Amino acid sequence: QEPDEIVKIIQDTGILVKEELTVKEIMLTDFPKVSLETPLKEIIDLFLEKNLNYLPVTEEGKLCGEITLRNILKVGIPHYVLTMVHVKFLKSFEPLETLLEKEEILKAKDIMQKVEIFFKPDNYLVEAAVQLVKREREVAPVVENSKLVGLLTLTELLRKILRA
Repeated sequence: QEPDEIVKIIQDTGILVKEELTVKEIMLTDFPKVSLETPLKEIIDLFLEKNLNYLPVTEEGKLCGEITLRNILKVGIPHYVLTMVHVKFLKSFEPLETLLEKEEILKAKDIMQKVEIFFKPDNYLVEAAVQLVKREREVAPVVENSKLVGLLTLTELLRKILRA
């Protein structure tokens, strides 16, 4: 759905959302994060133990990058395979064995991606919801003065707007 449609759906339900409701009011402040030097093995364990799909990468509180499950899986899939249209001929997980070989060697700084979207604590929730939907994101970091101060998730957004 388009962002305008999401806003219309919220309006059509009759739910009143205070215009001044901000990201700060619903952001998570207690969440796992890793440093640039965190080994891939530790990152994978954290993803699995905590059932995560996103981890911010920080150094001295400053947001440096982000890691998703997709970033981890890309480590084990050779680039040439990602460019192929048909991969039916791959019958085993052999390409992913590279991931096992590299999990002791690679660090967060080697697999993280640039932060694509972030919010400030005083951004309005409606604006944040539209941006998350538009960019097809489930999580985004919240940054203040270059420091990571929270995470905004679609789950928390829905909980606050639709189930408050």
